[in-house]
Amino acid sequence: MCIRDSAGAAAARGRRLLFLDDDILTAPGHLNEHQEPHESQALAHGPLREFPGARRWLERHAASDAAELAAAAARVAAGEEGRLLRNTLETLVCAMDEGKAPPVAPWAACVGANTSLPRALFEEVGGFDEGFGLGWGCEDLELGVRALAAGAHVVVPAPAAGVHLTHARPDRWEQHAANLDRFTALHGLRAVRELPRLLGEGGGVAAYVAACTGAAPAVR
Repeated sequence: MCIRDSAGAAAARGRRLLFLDDDILTAPGHLNEHQEPHESQALAHGPLREFPGARRWLERHAASDAAELAAAAARVAAGEEGRLLRNTLETLVCAMDEGKAPPVAPWAACVGANTSLPRALFEEVGGFDEGFGLGWGCEDLELGVRALAAGAHVVVPAPAAGVHLTHARPDRWEQHAANLDRFTALHGLRAVRELPRLLGEGGGVAAYVAACTGAAPAVR
């Protein structure tokens, strides 16, 4: 959805841009945590977890007022309202950050659902590639490749975490396949070519790291 993100970035006036999806729950202090990495080249990603019970939770709170909803959202973020899971991309990002996996794809931390970077860096690398159109997938990671090539470094502040209200996307894999083809055409990196081993149906971190390095570490 890079065209919409590009429009938001053009309308923003701050020195740091935060890309945060509208289906992400965050805890108090989230904005401050993204503001903290004020270095000119810091790309900050707040780690994300999936909330498979989101639909039932939303139905339960459909009539809640703002205060009740905020309190319920805080309980979700604290893991008190159901199971929270990491998807394979987040598992890789956190494993690289914690030194449990080699940095095969540091740009994978540029997840548009909860990531910030300096406006000057965003503009220097040309922002999102609008050639991805309105399709879902990879346009944020592709921005990350260019940002890191321009000298950005990744930070993953745990307090900037978010919870994704998991939902169905009927044409998810079709959109993703089209965008992955474009990503691969733009960047011939091995870590880009091997992304289906991570992001495809049945993909996993160990298989992806093995494909990129020839040896799979033990990643939880």
